[in-house]
Amino acid sequence: ALEQYRLSANLYKEIGDIGNYASSLLGVGAMLEHLDETDAALDAYLRALAMFREVGHKLLEARTLNNLGVLYERLGDKQKALEYHELALPLRKIAGDRYGESNSLNSIGSVYLDLGERSKAIDYFNRALAIRIEIDNKKAQSITLSNLGRTYEELGEREKALEYLERALALRKEVGDRGGVATVLNNIGMATSGPGNEKKAIEYFEQSLAIPTELGLENRKATVLDNIGTVYSELNEFEKALTYYRRALPLYR
Repeated sequence: ALEQYRLSANLYKEIGDIGNYASSLLGVGAMLEHLDETDAALDAYLRALAMFREVGHKLLEARTLNNLGVLYERLGDKQKALEYHELALPLRKIAGDRYGESNSLNSIGSVYLDLGERSKAIDYFNRALAIRIEIDNKKAQSITLSNLGRTYEELGEREKALEYLERALALRKEVGDRGGVATVLNNIGMATSGPGNEKKAIEYFEQSLAIPTELGLENRKATVLDNIGTVYSELNEFEKALTYYRRALPLYR
């Protein structure tokens, strides 16, 4: 796919079709990012961005800004990520891209959460959720509900966190997203975990663990195995904890 995008980009460059050249570069950037060639991906995105601005294609300009925001999040530069997501948001509003607008709001919320600014994160997540309910995108709703759950968990509001996570779980089940169900069950286990709730947390982790096993996604089991090990460690059941840590270790390699 990468070579195909590169061939297309060269062809459009030769004939002077700036819009399609930029679109091909956007594809090149996405493929390079997938291959963890982040510097080359960044270069492709920035070149595409300049061209979309030149031809006035607001929707694809916004999409490129979003990709830059996500890439900078991966690189750990949260402020730069925030800058690009905030640039994408008004363009998506202008273009009438409600789903894209909700994505930008959700992404801004996620960055604020990573920066520890939880009240701002909640505001952006709630704005994203309202749009996702309006456009009836249940999978997207579940993502934002999970983010709200994580935020309230960090605030120490366990009951509110679980309320959002249970809503997210119901939606994941409704749309048949088994991988998403596993993720939310793991998150519920983490929110449940604490003195007196260890066995209940382990039940959620075990339910989560069963799904990637069923789907053959062994690489997704490591975090859950670690979480179970941590709970057994907190219960002073160190042999059981070591069993789960040892199962997790090779999956990280």
